[in-house]
Amino acid sequence: MQYASEQYKEEMKLPLRGESSVYVYVGLINNDAQRSAKITSSFSGSETHLYDDTATSTSVTSTENDGSITFTFGDLYELNIAGLTISFGSSVPDSITVTNGVKTETFMTGGETDCRFDEGYTNCHYLKITPNSGKLSLKSIQFGIGLQFSNRQLLNTSRNNTVSHISNDVPMKRFSFTINNRTHLFNKDNPYGYADYLQEKQEVVYEYGRKLSDGSIYKIKGGKVLLQTWSSDDSQAQFSCVGYLDYMEEQYHKGKYYENGISAYSLAEDVFADAGIENYKLDETLKSELIYNPIPVCTHKEALQMIANACRCTLFEDRDGNICILSANRPSFVLETTFTGATEYSTPSTLFDDNSANNYADAEKDYALADGSLLFLPENGAYRSVGFVSSQLANSSGVFTNNPSIDVSFKSEYHMKKLYLHFGVVLPTSLTISAYLNGNEVDSATMTTLTLSSVYEYDGVIDGLRIVFNGAEPNQRIHLNNIELNGYVDYELTYHELKFTPVASSLEKVKDLKVHLYAYEHEHTEEGTSRSSYVRVNTTTNSDGGDTVDVTTGTSEYGSSVASIDAVVGDNTIVLTSPYYDYKVSAGTIKESGAYYLVVTSDVEQTIIVYAKPFSKTDNIVTEKVHEKGADKEATNPLISTQAMARAQLKWLKDYYSNDIEYDLTYRGDPIIDADDCIYLENHFVALNEIRIEEESIVTSTGMNFSCKLRGRRTWYQTDSVISRAIVGRVRIGERIE
Repeated sequence: MQYASEQYKEEMKLPLRGESSVYVYVGLINNDAQRSAKITSSFSGSETHLYDDTATSTSVTSTENDGSITFTFGDLYELNIAGLTISFGSSVPDSITVTNGVKTETFMTGGETDCRFDEGYTNCHYLKITPNSGKLSLKSIQFGIGLQFSNRQLLNTSRNNTVSHISNDVPMKRFSFTINNRTHLFNKDNPYGYADYLQEKQEVVYEYGRKLSDGSIYKIKGGKVLLQTWSSDDSQAQFSCVGYLDYMEEQYHKGKYYENGISAYSLAEDVFADAGIENYKLDETLKSELIYNPIPVCTHKEALQMIANACRCTLFEDRDGNICILSANRPSFVLETTFTGATEYSTPSTLFDDNSANNYADAEKDYALADGSLLFLPENGAYRSVGFVSSQLANSSGVFTNNPSIDVSFKSEYHMKKLYLHFGVVLPTSLTISAYLNGNEVDSATMTTLTLSSVYEYDGVIDGLRIVFNGAEPNQRIHLNNIELNGYVDYELTYHELKFTPVASSLEKVKDLKVHLYAYEHEHTEEGTSRSSYVRVNTTTNSDGGDTVDVTTGTSEYGSSVASIDAVVGDNTIVLTSPYYDYKVSAGTIKESGAYYLVVTSDVEQTIIVYAKPFSKTDNIVTEKVHEKGADKEATNPLISTQAMARAQLKWLKDYYSNDIEYDLTYRGDPIIDADDCIYLENHFVALNEIRIEEESIVTSTGMNFSCKLRGRRTWYQTDSVISRAIVGRVRIGERIE
């Protein structure tokens, strides 16, 4: 869920909302040019960060006599570059001249450090930039320009995101938009238009806006996606975009068997590295999850899905384009809570519990209660939960000799949004709360207007908190009953916001849930072991150096007719369809290997025979009943190999499949909501129930149209001797605004 100000959230609940808007930004950046560009003229400085999308403090300065810098693009020819986006360094020329050898243009800078030059260049093999005087100094350069579209140009937009909470499927992220093309800028035949500069995988960023009562436009980040297809006629230009996971289609074959296990965190990092992906986020809890079995040959995104599912995590993309694997369970966030300046009967272990704290009688000012709730301190030290109670009383000036404090450390990085401080009978006059990440303070706030439930807001990742109490009313202590972290659920959808009553349908119930666990077994090979026990690997395709050879597994023993690979000089990568170990080759050297592949280095072109032992794999099943009636459901993840992992998977999936009612509903939607968010939903039978979003979509044309589906379960509970029904579970949500 995206962060939003209190004003925005309050006005989104009003009967009449402000005008909505959409903003789309398309980066007409030539990715090939950006990736391959090198300076071939003489210069000083480092060009390492020159091609980043943001300027840095470093710069490159020409040492050529004419002050110019020349960029070449390796072996790439006929590159089309829509323009240049430049951040100048130590000096800004009045003008620059840009040429590709065919076309030469002069551009005025106006003395601005950051400039965009819209003139396009086609069929480029190089670009030479020359200042009107002096030496050219650059902090960054992008070979292209950015385009922006808003309500005036946009005819419609459509966003659709789906996420499987149990990582049963690879998440889907889609965004499309249509613009007015009556100026013909996107006609393919227009030599002065932008059509020739569009490329697959160019970044597209979009935002949603809402006009507030003060006249300002509050913008919500919509997402970052990659351009996939586009088309145009004389009136419209249409663009379709997908998420980063859609382009992780290349094969991952480096699965290995880890006898001592490898952390799921390290395994996911290996998959990302093999795919060349750097924009990702991994839950710290993955470091404590051990994986033993090899990942079978699959696409990179499928490998990530297996890891997420095996570790009870959710795979999704955030709005910045980061691919995330985060815990799907409500985590136990707090690792340790330390009190400084607290009474001996304070209870650090219960500070984050939901249970109400007890109050012990004390002689401090304005603390006496006549409702019978105050307790006497026990003589045996068997204290009840009280949270934090300071050992000091504030002096006559309302200050402490030594300010009492609370330090909290988390088990892993935690993305918080709100923190509620629930106080007892009396309140402090001032406190300072600080948030930390990796030992560094990332936010700090001093609060002086406090209530019994005071709120601290910070939208960001943290791993620690520190609360310092600066003062209290004279002759009073600090009484903090408990702290509530509300970053997990922080949105309420009330019944009056629903436009129509939900349409419910029953899903097929799951009777018996079965989770498979797979154990890989192999014999340790001693020196001198005969090759007669090895299975021949039958290869059929030749390889160019370093390329992959697709193979099928044979069953012939050593000494039988032999299949072979015609190896080239250098590395030959062989991919297998079944898992093997203890590889042997008739020639060459095994450079590296895994359960499904090996790399053989050869000094000459020759025929190489490959031998290997197959893993023995056993399949066991753990089962648990979900409903008395229904169909059986089987979960098969090749990475699940231990009883502990299978039992944890079983418990997790049982809770998920207990949700067997699906609802269609429309409501007054909100673009801050993401797929896989938890929110509270009110209905006729219960005030607020926790539900989870699996799909959300927004379509804009004449207004914003939100659509959704909800999935939950009916739960019975007793309240005041009356049986009530509660709907809990998963939801996808939406709205139509005319």
